[in-house]
Amino acid sequence: MSHIYKTKKAKLVNGSYVYGERDEIDKWCIKRNTSVEVYYNHVPAAIARKNFEFIGEGSDPYVAARNIFEKDESGKFIGYKVYTEKW
Repeated sequence: MSHIYKTKKAKLVNGSYVYGERDEIDKWCIKRNTSVEVYYNHVPAAIARKNFEFIGEGSDPYVAARNIFEKDESGKFIGYKVYTEKW
């Protein structure tokens, strides 16, 4: 499982931008016959989510939060949303 404090962002020699833990990035590079060109230190979460590909195992630490509450037209709480799609 990827933890946000262990997550590294990297640009690869083939031009891809990826993020995950360091060992996951190394495994990805070996499979794709490429290597890391540079690791980035300061990339905002919104930029990482939009421009970088998550290659780690487990859940994406930069996934966008979604509202879990269902409300009617007047704003009264009805219940919790159920999400059935997979990503």
